[in-house]
Amino acid sequence: MHGVNRAPGGPLMIKWRKRWLDNLPGAFYDSYDNVIVPVRMEETKTIFTSHTDTVGRDSYSNIYARNGILRNRNGVLGADDTVGCWIMRRMIKAGVPGLYV
Repeated sequence: MHGVNRAPGGPLMIKWRKRWLDNLPGAFYDSYDNVIVPVRMEETKTIFTSHTDTVGRDSYSNIYARNGILRNRNGVLGADDTVGCWIMRRMIKAGVPGLYV
């Protein structure tokens, strides 16, 4: 699925969240549509965060560098943090204390 974005609120995002996040124990959504999963919060004050949206391959066609900084002609230069979500999911399943957002 090269070039396909998992945009916030889009159908691919909704499907992805249902499969990978909504089934985590204690998962809920806050008023900003963040998925929140508290794990043994009485033991820690640590917060872990990652983002669920992605930027597809086509978005990189307008990247350029100016003064050593990468920029995107179509807006903010984004990234895919699916690995961060995967790591956090594994930590949640292992019972690592923290607030996961």
